[in-house]
Amino acid sequence: KNIVSVATRVQETDWAEQFAKQYKKHLHEKFRNNAFNYNMAYLLFARKQFGKALTALLQVEFTDVFYALDSRTLQIKIYFELEETDALMSALEAFKVYLRRNRTISDSVRTIYMNFVRFVNRILSVPPSDSEKKQKLHEKILEAGNVADIRWLLQKTA
Repeated sequence: KNIVSVATRVQETDWAEQFAKQYKKHLHEKFRNNAFNYNMAYLLFARKQFGKALTALLQVEFTDVFYALDSRTLQIKIYFELEETDALMSALEAFKVYLRRNRTISDSVRTIYMNFVRFVNRILSVPPSDSEKKQKLHEKILEAGNVADIRWLLQKTA
C-alpha cells in the first residue's frame, strides 16, 4: 500500500500498477485481494478514473481497520470528485458514526479522520466562487495539521 501510494504521488502510476500486479502473488492469501483491490482503486483515483476506482474499491472488504479507514476516505474523495452529493453526504455520516463507535481506533487516529470528515463538510459549505472563504479554510486545514489526506484537502481549497 505504501509503495503504491508513494509511486502515485510522484506520478508513476504505470510503474505502481505493474508493481501491484507483479507482487500480488507474494502477499499473504488472507490480505491479497483486499490489498490488490485497494491499490487498484487508489491508482485509478490518481488517474482520475473515478467510476472505475469506485468499482475496485467496492470489492475491498473491511477486515482490517486501516483498510477500512483508508477505503472510506478514498470512497469519500471519489464521491466528491464525481459530484455525487447524496452518496457523499451518506458516506461522510457513516464514516463519522464508524469512527465514534469503533473502539479499536486510537483517539489520535480517530481525531485525524474526524478532522478529514469535518473539513470535507466545510469544503462543501463554501461556494466554489468564494475564493476568500476557500483561502481561510485552506489556512485552517494547514493549522490543524493532524488531518487524513491533507494534500487532497489543500488541493480542493487552493
